[in-house]
Amino acid sequence: MMKYIKSCYKMFQVRMIRFLTLIWSKEFQLQEFDKVLILSPHPDDEVIGCAGLIQKLLKQQKEVYVLMITGGGAAWSQSLIDTNELIAKRKELMFAAAGIIGLPHEHYIQLGWTDGELMDIVNKPEKQLEFVRIIESIKPYMILTPHPFEIIDDHNAVNVILNHSMKISNHKMKVFYYWVHAVRPLRGLILGWTRSFIVSLDKEEHQIKRRALDTYLKLLTPFNKPYSGELYKSLLFSMKWNKELFFDANFNSKV
Repeated sequence: MMKYIKSCYKMFQVRMIRFLTLIWSKEFQLQEFDKVLILSPHPDDEVIGCAGLIQKLLKQQKEVYVLMITGGGAAWSQSLIDTNELIAKRKELMFAAAGIIGLPHEHYIQLGWTDGELMDIVNKPEKQLEFVRIIESIKPYMILTPHPFEIIDDHNAVNVILNHSMKISNHKMKVFYYWVHAVRPLRGLILGWTRSFIVSLDKEEHQIKRRALDTYLKLLTPFNKPYSGELYKSLLFSMKWNKELFFDANFNSKV
């Protein structure tokens, strides 16, 4: 019963966020961002949150890079599938999805940090320096990171690492949050809607995004589940939307 109630609550969140998006959000103007870096905690986050945006940037001849933080090895228990096998398969799917949306494989940088343990390393100086070195080597005009109100700890940890990194680097850029899934309870109405933006996908862009998502979802493990893990019904529903949601992080950008 409790599982059903939680599922209904998450579905309500998705519908409410869509409703507020249509009321408040302005179309995202991308012309000024010649080089963009997307922080993706796991293989598939970059497609769920940004596949449409990536397509539009590439059409405008912009440079787009993805910093893949983990290999996604915690999607399933090691008792079900070997962790190294799972990471290798998710990497294969990541590059297959990249090919569909048109992003070159060499524009993916893989950190290889441990999935599910990012909160344990956010305060380690050597990890922060590694993070900063990659950002400063790319020198993006804009960085996109998952929204800190999301329910997934690894997504929140990426934001903590980003904030720490801002204190030890002089590279200036704009920072935006991208939306993946549900928010922590009671925070959905205080996401910063006056600073929210949408990317509206045309029919072709939406079809391409759906194909890239299917790459992650339709190839199943030996126990008949997606390699990306057990996916909420509300997440699967939210993936079908032909819009993507972003928020100005209002950092005044020192990363």
